[in-house]
Amino acid sequence: MPDLDGSSSLWLFFLAGLSVGGLSCLAVQGGLLVAAVAQQAVGRQVERPPALALALPAMQFLVAKTVAYVALGAVLGWVGQVFSPRFQGFVLVAVGVLMALLVLQMFDVHPALRRLSPRPPKAVQRFIGQQARAGGAWSPAVLGGLTVLIPCSVTLAVELLAARTQSPVRGALVLGAFTLGTVPLFLALALGGAWFGRSSRRLFKPV
Repeated sequence: MPDLDGSSSLWLFFLAGLSVGGLSCLAVQGGLLVAAVAQQAVGRQVERPPALALALPAMQFLVAKTVAYVALGAVLGWVGQVFSPRFQGFVLVAVGVLMALLVLQMFDVHPALRRLSPRPPKAVQRFIGQQARAGGAWSPAVLGGLTVLIPCSVTLAVELLAARTQSPVRGALVLGAFTLGTVPLFLALALGGAWFGRSSRRLFKPV
């Protein structure tokens, strides 16, 4: 478990986002990003848009996503101040158990573990769907900010650790470092997925 008070731990959170954390988030949020970027390309009536045309809405999405998670980390760090040291120990145990269950889920050890994947309420799903279909100029940024309502399993563990910092600044840094780590994977998906179109999504999902 990383030392949450040390600066070196931020690199661990960044690497977690760049690896297993980013992959798990791609599985949950990646389709939303590809849809937002592809919709912008269609709106410009460009059959095969250049990389810049794809990168701009992708960066809108990712900047808004990062800002939203930094704000969430600050809130969680502030809320964590009211918890006792005993509760902090419970959080560490909960994170360890959650991570062990996530590993078992990845290897599909038992069908019941699939229920660990968090799902937002149906009302939130409908709202996000409406925003995805809106296709406005700010749609990628709005969808990026809304990703805080669609947490992936690894993100939940990092959010618990952000609360355990008991500091708005450290909480913001923890979730910020983790989210920045996911950016290269999300950007690669946006450029590749939107370039090749809908057919690539059917290939990406099992990968």
